Amino acid sequence: QYMSQRRPVPAEGFQPLDSELEFINTEHRKIAPTRFTVSRCVKCLQMIGIDFLFLLLLMMIIGTSVLSGLLNIHKSEVTGNFNTAMVNRKWEQIEEIVIRFAIIGFSVASCKAVNSFIKDLLFSHMRFKMTKNIQTAYLQSNMFYSINVLHFDVIDNIDQRIADDSKSFTESLATILSSLLTSIILIGMLFWNFVEKVGYRPPLLLFGFFLVSVVVLGIIVTKIGRLTFRQDKLEGFYRESHIHVRDHSESIAFYNGEHIEKDYVDTQLERVLKNCEQLSTTSFS
Repeated sequence: QYMSQRRPVPAEGFQPLDSELEFINTEHRKIAPTRFTVSRCVKCLQMIGIDFLFLLLLMMIIGTSVLSGLLNIHKSEVTGNFNTAMVNRKWEQIEEIVIRFAIIGFSVASCKAVNSFIKDLLFSHMRFKMTKNIQTAYLQSNMFYSINVLHFDVIDNIDQRIADDSKSFTESLATILSSLLTSIILIGMLFWNFVEKVGYRPPLLLFGFFLVSVVVLGIIVTKIGRLTFRQDKLEGFYRESHIHVRDHSESIAFYNGEHIEKDYVDTQLERVLKNCEQLSTTSFS
């Protein structure tokens, strides 16, 4: 009777440790295709929505990025003038250059701080809209009952997905948008500045080197990404096992099921630690 009350564990929960990697890789291949991932991202963006505040924050990020790029270009020129003045020992110019450098440095730091603040506002705005839409869909038409009782094996760790995964998604999206816009603007401004001074060939060679480096790092980081995805999933299963003990403490004590629960929790912990070791080893190597 106690075992009949035991909530069934997702299919991965009963995989032996020696075949765990193969199983996780199989699950990853099921969800990894680009078309599937893009479609889910589009649905998530639809939950976030694009409104006036969203566009305003993006425009503010672009504005601070342009200002920061101009200041960085001017900062590099001031640094060159400082080196020239030091070589020629023009002490009267050095004092003026140091003051200009301090003002520009303070301005660049202020732009970065404002950009970070706007990124946090964008994250809060997107998280609020996305989480609210998810909760609205979850808490209507008995959807919560269907997910947690009737179709418990379709979506696992629903509490983690609503509370943590939506936060991680919107936080990562805000960081990506801010970094992407800033990088594109800075690269474009620096490329144009280099072209005016040294021509097209040196900047193209430099960007070609960085492109090759990105491709190589992408190949290396792919395995780390899979292990990170696996770690998050195993952490969710481990937390779910303790949630089950908390929610069914009376039944476990009445039917003397503590040994069953201990074996299950220990197994989940072993899987979490084993994957953590593989992630650390892969990251180090």
